[in-house]
Amino acid sequence: MSTIARLLTILITITTTTSGRSLDYGLTQPPPPPPPPPRSSHQHIVFFMSDMLDGGTPSTEPEPNIDNQPVINNPVGTPSPEPSANLPAAGGGGESSSWVPYISDLQGLEVGVITVIDEDLREGSAVQSPFVGRARGIYVAVPGDSGSHMMAMTARFADGEPEDSLRFFGIYQSESSASHIAVIGGTGRYDGANGYATVKRINALVSSTGPAEKKLLLTVFLS
Repeated sequence: MSTIARLLTILITITTTTSGRSLDYGLTQPPPPPPPPPRSSHQHIVFFMSDMLDGGTPSTEPEPNIDNQPVINNPVGTPSPEPSANLPAAGGGGESSSWVPYISDLQGLEVGVITVIDEDLREGSAVQSPFVGRARGIYVAVPGDSGSHMMAMTARFADGEPEDSLRFFGIYQSESSASHIAVIGGTGRYDGANGYATVKRINALVSSTGPAEKKLLLTVFLS
């Protein structure tokens, strides 16, 4: 009996030791590698356009009332007994209706304070730079501040689907080194977009012999 008891004791000891070693090996296994950090959802877009407030040359002749854009009855500075602007009502169709609600009191505007935005968007400041889209909207002069204009604009991009666009609203201060305007939505891939854009006025050479022309450099930061 004593021999059997000793054998059982040895067997139990071996089994316990083996189990402990297996557990130790399990605990020393290297942990799985951490997942890669998520890619940043932030992106930025850069484009150039003419600065019409500095007397720049329009990219092309404006097409009246295209895509329900604002209809301007008289040029900037031209007196007229009629209202200076005739914008579509909020909630109507077209690009402009998306930012019209942000303009609180158009009836109070004086004649000659509206400047139309209808400009090509370019990849660089040169006229020959690749075309990237089209901007349409208006500047509205801020009373008592000749260097500030409310800017309401839709930028439609040519590198994607036809409905890819961003909407901007804010105060452009031409005498500041940089202005900041808000991104208030978009369409297509930019549907529901938000963020902001910096607007900088720069000097750009239109030709090797001609004078420098003012351009706007817009850098858009989407979140």
